[in-house]
Amino acid sequence: MVLEESHTPRRGRCCINLAEKGGATTRAPLRINNVRLSGHRRQLVEQRNDNIVFVGKKPAMSYVLACLTLFQNGTADITLKARGRAISKAVDAAQILTKKFVPDVTVKSIELGTELVKDAESGATTNVSSMEIHLSK
Repeated sequence: MVLEESHTPRRGRCCINLAEKGGATTRAPLRINNVRLSGHRRQLVEQRNDNIVFVGKKPAMSYVLACLTLFQNGTADITLKARGRAISKAVDAAQILTKKFVPDVTVKSIELGTELVKDAESGATTNVSSMEIHLSK
């Protein structure tokens, strides 16, 4: 994926054009504080790992569908990442995927950890539990 960054002179706002493989372009706003851009346009290359599914607020079946899509597209290993309250949803998605939809998918490993998250308003840091579930076909 290639990101193209364009600078508009008002209030330090920038936009990123996301150029996908199919030729479609999506504009996403980017907020930059205390940064001066040299030149009018700059090209950035983003390194993305396409086999990671981040679990959040959506229902568990949304993440099951995302994993099924990745497996159908030929991905052999998928990682479900979640933290905080979403950990139980990631476990649910992994169990639904392995027990109901694709029985030949196995849980390769599970990593548990703690991340320090800084609160934007108060500036205090809190510990948040995190989990990565590695699935392989």
